[in-house]
Amino acid sequence: MICLATYKPRPYQTQCITSLAEARASGAKKGLVVMASGLGKTLTTIFDLQQFLQEYAHILYLCHQESILTQSKRKFQKIFGEEYSYGMFTGNYKTAHPVNFLFATFQSMRDHREEFVPSAFDYIVVD
Repeated sequence: MICLATYKPRPYQTQCITSLAEARASGAKKGLVVMASGLGKTLTTIFDLQQFLQEYAHILYLCHQESILTQSKRKFQKIFGEEYSYGMFTGNYKTAHPVNFLFATFQSMRDHREEFVPSAFDYIVVD
């Protein structure tokens, strides 16, 4: 397992994480993070999740492309470790059992949305 301490958030990531925490403390249930490609949205999400993972048990990571999901899943596994469960829900893979982290394409979730209750996920990332 890679310790997240080996990664240092950039100042704009720290500002984003702080803003998300403040919004949550004020009762917000949703947040929006916008960053250009390559600026570290995945790591920003990981930093944010690390603070709240005890509170949230089921995370949905949505993206349009399976290769990006696979890359993100590997990064999450390296940082959070194997004590958490991971799954894919794409055109090629359909994890059928509940997992802590589900990496899914928009298309697959749209086509199979009836398989998930609205409260199935506590934290949703849209990449």
